[in-house]
Amino acid sequence: MKAELEKANKEKAAAAQAVADKLEGVKVTLGRQASEVGTLYGTIRPRDITESVKELSGVELDKSTVTFKAPIKEVGEHTATITLHSDVIVSLPLEVNRVSA
Repeated sequence: MKAELEKANKEKAAAAQAVADKLEGVKVTLGRQASEVGTLYGTIRPRDITESVKELSGVELDKSTVTFKAPIKEVGEHTATITLHSDVIVSLPLEVNRVSA
């Protein structure tokens, strides 16, 4: 039983690594309305990231795999953490730009 569980876990880790390889080099750029000083009129949500990743790379992620160190409420460079498996974690660079209404 233990050997079967280990084998299944290795297969899941290998599948997660394949997804991580597809995300290599992907940088998400989002345009959002913001004040003159760069404060967003809302926050960036995990769903925003999953939709952009799907458009850029064709990889479908579950929004529960996306986390941030802190809520993204300002324009600039940020990082999202994508946890595909306990052993496969990807740091995804984000750029949030200000757009006019």
